Amino acid sequence: MVPPANSSLAAPTERRTKAIISFCQELQKQLPSISNQLDVRNLTNELENQICAIKTYSLRNPESHRHQKLDIVGTSLWNLCTQLMRQGQDESPPTAKSKLLTFARTFAFFVLALAQRSDANTLGDLVRLAKLAVKSSKSCIEAEQFELALLLLQKAADYNGAMQKLGLPEGELQECKRLEAEYLMLRMVLSWKEDRLDVADHMYSKVEKLEHQMGIPLMEAFADTLFEIGKTLAARNDFSLATKWLDRAYDAINSQGLDQLSREAVELRMAISQALVHANLNAGTDHSFQKAENLVAYMESEIGDKLTVLLLRLELLLKSPAEVFDSPGFAAVLRRLIRCADMSETILKIILHHVRILDSKSPTLACEILDYFFGTRVLPSRRKEWIEKVVVFRTQMATSRRDTAESIQSLAMILDAIEENNSQPLGAEAAVSLQTLIWKKIESSFAQKQLDIAEAWCRTALHPVLQKTVAASIHNEAMNEPGKKLFAVNELDWFCKNAYNIGLENTSSWHPRYLLRLFRCCLAIIAEYPKDIGAQASGDLALREMFCNFMAAAALVCLARSEDNVEVQLQSYLNMRKHVKAFDAGYEDCLSTLDGASRDDIRTKLSTLLVFDFEGAICLKSKKETNMPATVLYSTLRIIVNQIWALELFDHAKTAKYMRCLLQATLSGPPETSLNVMEEICSAVKQEADAKATFPPLELEWLITTAFNHGVDLYCNGESELSKSWIAHAFTLAHYHQDGGDLEALLQEREFNYLVNTSADDLEKWLKGQSSETAGWSKDDGSGETVGHESGRKIVDILHGSPDWDPDSYDGAGVYHMRRVVAYCRRHPTQEQDVARRDPDSRSVHSLKDWGHGPAR
Repeated sequence: MVPPANSSLAAPTERRTKAIISFCQELQKQLPSISNQLDVRNLTNELENQICAIKTYSLRNPESHRHQKLDIVGTSLWNLCTQLMRQGQDESPPTAKSKLLTFARTFAFFVLALAQRSDANTLGDLVRLAKLAVKSSKSCIEAEQFELALLLLQKAADYNGAMQKLGLPEGELQECKRLEAEYLMLRMVLSWKEDRLDVADHMYSKVEKLEHQMGIPLMEAFADTLFEIGKTLAARNDFSLATKWLDRAYDAINSQGLDQLSREAVELRMAISQALVHANLNAGTDHSFQKAENLVAYMESEIGDKLTVLLLRLELLLKSPAEVFDSPGFAAVLRRLIRCADMSETILKIILHHVRILDSKSPTLACEILDYFFGTRVLPSRRKEWIEKVVVFRTQMATSRRDTAESIQSLAMILDAIEENNSQPLGAEAAVSLQTLIWKKIESSFAQKQLDIAEAWCRTALHPVLQKTVAASIHNEAMNEPGKKLFAVNELDWFCKNAYNIGLENTSSWHPRYLLRLFRCCLAIIAEYPKDIGAQASGDLALREMFCNFMAAAALVCLARSEDNVEVQLQSYLNMRKHVKAFDAGYEDCLSTLDGASRDDIRTKLSTLLVFDFEGAICLKSKKETNMPATVLYSTLRIIVNQIWALELFDHAKTAKYMRCLLQATLSGPPETSLNVMEEICSAVKQEADAKATFPPLELEWLITTAFNHGVDLYCNGESELSKSWIAHAFTLAHYHQDGGDLEALLQEREFNYLVNTSADDLEKWLKGQSSETAGWSKDDGSGETVGHESGRKIVDILHGSPDWDPDSYDGAGVYHMRRVVAYCRRHPTQEQDVARRDPDSRSVHSLKDWGHGPAR
């Protein structure tokens, strides 16, 4: 028997068909249970390859217009993917499994398309495939697979074009038009997602021509799409474009009768209106403000005093110029809001927020509104926490304005209303707040000789509501007061010895704050010993008390040196000096009872404490005596440090500590003074390095960190040149830190992380733009790419490679390029910031952006 003429082509086609069917069947087995992330990624990659292959296939089946086996497995795979996607549709953000299902359903579509003969398609076949293409493209857009979505939409367009060539009757042609509109809508969404608003605008104009044929559900979806585009533009602060798209959404949702819209569409209409009002208000033009006002007025006429509308009206009033702010109108809207809103914690916060705003404009009206709110809604609710919050706020308002008999009387009336309508007393915290605020007014009024006003405030402070609170608090405290039971001496011994021993054992491992607490506990226990204990026990306790004071003073010095908050630091020094004084008080008494070695130990401890005491005195004196010039302080301290340096009895470790104290004392003074200190420190470190000596690593690390952080602070304050000097000193010291260059590399990486103030995604998006590709000098390799653009690509790779800024994740090439970026960005930011303020779109600013640094940030 002679084989058919095309038998040579039939065999490969048949093998390809069987391979597709086999892959579909295997896919259906794996999809429901696959969970391992590696397996999911591998299967996704395999699907991507299969899609790239199958989209180029064609199948000729002379026996039927549809390949039944392919159609069956394709339909089965499509249904399974749809079912699994519905089960996981609540997952946010989308997972790797959802991406896998998107690719699987897309593959199922191409299988169904392959099963259908293109030259024998009926209307039903085309409609079916067009709908599947549209659904698949929608899933791809949601999964941000834009290229795949575009391919599917092109297939949908082909099917729609084939349908329109069939010469269909009016009813069936209507269905084709709806499919075309849905396809164009998705093209518009895709263009928006790709940030191609010009194409999205073109697609909108095409959809607009089909509005009368779309039907209500599709029009609702169209309005929702336009709303999402406008909302996204508003989030980018592009309010002119946002109002354009939101206007389109508003027109689309209003093109249908209100009675024909679904409940979700009615809520969408309200959301569009709100967003449109906000966008118009933020656009900042008189025309947009008038549009927002007209829209709010229309919403008021349509739905009346609803919370949303009233909040929009309040926002309108707030956006009006300050000189023409309508305080009575604002108060009137607040009254309407108080009347119509259902009380909740959120409503309470909203009203108090707007009352606070009104108080800054018209305190009298604000007090009236708050009194109305309190009497009509808060007090009847009998919610204690609401009542306390409002009455404290009302007292703040009364005590922050000019004193009059009327303002004091109005506050007393609020307290009268609480006494009459609320059986529960105010909480202790609220009562203390009220008493504190009122007492301050009493003191100020008395100081100003306003005795009548002071007496009125005193009467308010003695209001029965506050007296009930005090009585209730006393009663509770009496019930909860613990019994006072004395410890026996042996129990005091056990606690005292254990506290002391635990502190000594953990001196090197615990934080100084915890050591301080433990030694203070030991001192408190020592204070509880009876006075009539024996002489031997009394001597041991005195010696242990001195040791505890020594350890507490040392811990406080550590805390003070490491503290950035000046007030906390000074308090630590002050407390340290108290412990030094306590140690010194027992010093003379102990010497007579100790042997030679013990006396030497006590003297050594005292000399150490005197150094600490001197350090504390210097720091406290420099803050208290403001008339002492910083240069005098610096010169005096430098003489001391130089003398210590010259003494043979003082080693480098102690000198380093004094240098640290000198820097810490001058850091808050004139910049040239502290910079001189830093230069001397650098010189001393270099001298020790040349002499093969080792500067104490901990002190050197502190100096490096302090210099670098101070340089960063100066940069944030706009003092770029001074910042460069400090950071340069930090790198100089880091160079001599004997840690194999780790700290120096870490500083360079941190400066890179600080100077590169653009995220990887934003930089990647910027590099795709025309402005990036034309900024800076071109490379010498003839590629046409600029040096900055190449640097930007490398920075993106570095940022993606280490999203958590982990230094261990950088390779050698990455570290080398990071150093290039730091060197470039150090040279340019000062001049570029001035340029950025004058012309943010200058070529030099664009060039700096290529290097990851936004000068305007």
